[in-house]
Amino acid sequence: MGNAFLLSIGTAVPVNKVSQSLHFKQLIESAQEARQKRLLKIIYERSGISSRYSVLDDFSIANKDSGIFSPGNKERRVPGIGERMEIFEAHALDLAVKAVEDSFNSLPGFEKSTITHLLTFSCTCEKALNLSSHDNAYSYKILNNYGNMSSVTVLFVLMEILQNRDSRESDKNVLSFAFGPGLTIESMILKIV
Repeated sequence: MGNAFLLSIGTAVPVNKVSQSLHFKQLIESAQEARQKRLLKIIYERSGISSRYSVLDDFSIANKDSGIFSPGNKERRVPGIGERMEIFEAHALDLAVKAVEDSFNSLPGFEKSTITHLLTFSCTCEKALNLSSHDNAYSYKILNNYGNMSSVTVLFVLMEILQNRDSRESDKNVLSFAFGPGLTIESMILKIV
């Protein structure tokens, strides 16, 4: 196995920042059972998280009873997968572009046209960048074998590239995205050597 070099990392987070304490307070208000409240308290106290970011402003004080997740509304707790995917599609590409721009900003003179691979599990990004499933074959192989493991999935895809690359891929650039909680996006530019 040859060497791999990380050239740059870029990040982008949604604009709505919510403190962990406010997030907990609003969720605990909507919990109906004592057991739910007790478990939420344990999870939130031990998470080590101080704040969260979201494309939604549901946890703002002004919006707590009328947002999509409606933490203060006991009648409507969680949207279905279709509604979640619509939210994702509406916001993911803008965040991905910001993460990539952040990554490119640390590489003066980098030629974007030299990128030959993209690592992501978002068909939204694939569609927007006019890529085929063949272009993302390594990503699909990992998804098929392991499922979506959240942000760590990208490391499995990188290993797949390293283990299966051939000499024709030397000096090619890889653009990698990892989507984390709340649509936080990390991007990396890597070079196959």
